[in-house]
Amino acid sequence: MKSRNVIICGGAGFIGSHMVDILLENQFTVTVIDKLTYAGNLSNIENHINDKSVKFYQIDIQNTDELNTIFRTEQPDIILNFAAETHVDNSIHTPAEFVQSNILGTFNLLEVTRHYDDEIHGQPTSRFIQISTDEVFGDLNFDDPAFTEETPYKPSSPYSATKAGADHLVRAWARTYKMKTIVTHCSNNFGQRQHAEKLIPTIVRKALSGENIPIYGSGTNIRDWLYVRDHCSGIFQAMNSEYFGHSFCFGGGCELSNLEIAGKVCAILDTLRPKKDHQSYREQISLVEDRPGHDLRYGVNFEKSQKLLGFRPTDDFDGKLKITIQSMIS
Repeated sequence: MKSRNVIICGGAGFIGSHMVDILLENQFTVTVIDKLTYAGNLSNIENHINDKSVKFYQIDIQNTDELNTIFRTEQPDIILNFAAETHVDNSIHTPAEFVQSNILGTFNLLEVTRHYDDEIHGQPTSRFIQISTDEVFGDLNFDDPAFTEETPYKPSSPYSATKAGADHLVRAWARTYKMKTIVTHCSNNFGQRQHAEKLIPTIVRKALSGENIPIYGSGTNIRDWLYVRDHCSGIFQAMNSEYFGHSFCFGGGCELSNLEIAGKVCAILDTLRPKKDHQSYREQISLVEDRPGHDLRYGVNFEKSQKLLGFRPTDDFDGKLKITIQSMIS
């Protein structure tokens, strides 16, 4: 593939910033677009701000005029859409913001891309990669087979419903307007720079402050954990492929209950920041009232991504978790 110019929407967020790292490591020219809400932070890409291969625009992807100007100025070959409201709890309390950003924002980005291609190239040429989630598939029972690319959509929260809606728009634009699109689904990411409200950062923060570590319900809800750099490597492989119209699942092959992940985090903290009284941070774990619509289990089958893209997550979960925690307390 000869394309080298990438627009990455949401590139100052947790996952997006790691994608910026990988793109620059591979000599791509990168244009970052980010609204810089609570989920985006310029400090996530501060090491690249003065890089001649990086440009940054602080705008909302619903701003059509500014997007049109940026597209024609930067001449992208690839559009990566990480831009989204992502916190499930927030979606329960303020769903309208998620509809605006995740559905209408994606619609706007698709339309800007479509018209840009028509005007500049006379045909669909840009690669549009939609970064979705495994949550669009709903949840699994403990003995169900893991999600695949063929699993029917059954979202359970306002967040996952808006991501599902965005995915449907991408596929419809691909079929109707022949756009070159790929949709990717990932399991729970973890790693450096993750927002403080997410599970692992919350466990670390509450543990070190001496507060109760809140775990929803019985703590038996299961998530599949994927290191953020592994996820971004999978997206990079998909981006450089010719599998337009396909979707790809990226998982970590590491299913753990919320109580198990809390226990692992506490055990690492016990070695990195032992308490003066020599008690384990595990003593602070506290079960709290479950949240509405809490999915029971996520599991991701990534055989298709492994076969067609060569995707394979690293198998050192405990080591990557320790690196992640060290980054939070250093």
